[in-house]
Amino acid sequence: MIEQAVLLCAGKGTRLGPITSHTPKPLVQVGGKPFVCWFIEDLVDVGVKDIILLTGYLSDRFNFLRELYPEVRLVKSDVIVNTGVMGIRDLKYKFLLGNGDCYPIFNKSNTLESLLEGTRKPSVCVKVKNDPSIDKGTPFISDCGLATIDKEAVSMGLINCGSFTSMRGLLQDYTIVSNLHINDSDGLEVAERWLSGKTSIVSSQVPTVVNL
Repeated sequence: MIEQAVLLCAGKGTRLGPITSHTPKPLVQVGGKPFVCWFIEDLVDVGVKDIILLTGYLSDRFNFLRELYPEVRLVKSDVIVNTGVMGIRDLKYKFLLGNGDCYPIFNKSNTLESLLEGTRKPSVCVKVKNDPSIDKGTPFISDCGLATIDKEAVSMGLINCGSFTSMRGLLQDYTIVSNLHINDSDGLEVAERWLSGKTSIVSSQVPTVVNL
């Protein structure tokens, strides 16, 4: 059972405009609480003991989370990192990697618990796009939502969350119903509707397909 998670929370979130001028994107209020708290509480519920938030922009604003969740520890990301992986000490061999501005909703066959069991190969929730300029529209991985990885994968650059085109053969798709992503105002509105209880589920621990 994987008992450690790293959530990337260092970005400025400029595409949300004035909403993030004084608030880090993962701490924007959605459905009555800071967005990242939905994911943290799911992780706590399924037994994750160590939840590392990699912060950067307005990093001091995250301090209150340590009071709310004993499982949370904060690591500030620096441009130059000389200790640990991305400066994170005591990183386990296998851990969950997620983004602080994404919240995964699983389908009926896959749950957060099964992902953390570690019985699968390294898995990742991805957005796949077709690029007509590459091999007549060859699909390519455009964004990472969630992954269970190990230190070797990190050393290969997986934690940087890029296009992953060169790593496609190492990754195995992991099906989710939706990946609530508050990268822009439209995503924020969808997440607010979902997490405010206006749909039939409010947690990734109740895997049900819901039309948004």
